[in-house]
Amino acid sequence: MNMITSTTGTNSIDNGEARPQRRLSNIELLRITAMVMVMLYHVFPGTIGFSYERIHDYPVDSVIGFGIESLSVVCVDVFVFISGWFGIRVNTRKLLELCFQTLFFAVLVYAVLLTIAPEKYLHWDAASTLLCLHADDYWFVKAYIGLMIFAPVLNTFLEHSTEKSLRWVLIAFYCFQTLYGWLSINGVSWIAGGYSCFSFIGFYLLAHYVRHFMPVIQHTNKYVWLALYLLIAFGQMLLASLLTWWNIPVAGRLFTYTNPLVILQTVALFLFFRQLKFESNLINHIAKGSLAVYLLHVHPLVLHDYYGRWVFDLYQSEHRLTFTAAFVTLMIGIFALAVLLDGIRRRLSSLLIGRFAPKT
Repeated sequence: MNMITSTTGTNSIDNGEARPQRRLSNIELLRITAMVMVMLYHVFPGTIGFSYERIHDYPVDSVIGFGIESLSVVCVDVFVFISGWFGIRVNTRKLLELCFQTLFFAVLVYAVLLTIAPEKYLHWDAASTLLCLHADDYWFVKAYIGLMIFAPVLNTFLEHSTEKSLRWVLIAFYCFQTLYGWLSINGVSWIAGGYSCFSFIGFYLLAHYVRHFMPVIQHTNKYVWLALYLLIAFGQMLLASLLTWWNIPVAGRLFTYTNPLVILQTVALFLFFRQLKFESNLINHIAKGSLAVYLLHVHPLVLHDYYGRWVFDLYQSEHRLTFTAAFVTLMIGIFALAVLLDGIRRRLSSLLIGRFAPKT
């Protein structure tokens, strides 16, 4: 997650968007919030997990875990919705900067791991992560690059479509995706539960429709949208807990990016943040490193071997308050390190890419 901004900046994916003249701190705060959700989502359920046995042995912990998952599941959809809201304008430099940023962190992380444990990582399977050759290697970046490639075609369609034509495309799209990418989660494998460029395209179109053809809902009181977001999260938490308690193993279906309730929840959260009004240079600065946070902790050799293991060990060995304090400290540390490293990356990017792909 990662990743997207509403204004001028040097973050690679940020640069793919048509943005207003200044950074909007409310949208920047949403990006930071969504990245925190990404980190939480990789813990609940990504690391700790849920089961029939667990909810009976630790019911309070399990319900809280489902609550965190219910609040965080919108993380990826939020980033793509922001892109659709402002639109993506692609050129060679922007695409190169995204590729360079991904490669920078892939090489950096692999070099560090190779230094500390060469016997574990000096082989082709580990080295191939540099080019993201496995299906789960930085899947978001690969899906987003696909969206960037299609963006000119999508923009041309959106510029010439009427409200009615776009509405029917969206109805057809979400009927198809809901049937084959949610109700029948493997009905069409390439939808991949929303982990795909296909789903990103749908969100891109939906965001454009909400912005340009649904002005009434945009001006609904922001607390109505916050209440809707929280209400859906509470309902998802309750239903997941009950299904797991009854040993009906379908709770995971609730927490896929293709769940229509998750999609509605995403729109509600965005519209809440959109109505916030404030300016913060600190928020704007931290948000520049959102994609870097993703690239650092979701590196395929880090997520499970280190990030996930550390969090799980803390969860197993520490009191819940101690675990919470340690985990929050870990997240802050990852954010700080990622922002620092991304500042170095931006300077290198300006020097290397700027030579043959000047800003337009």
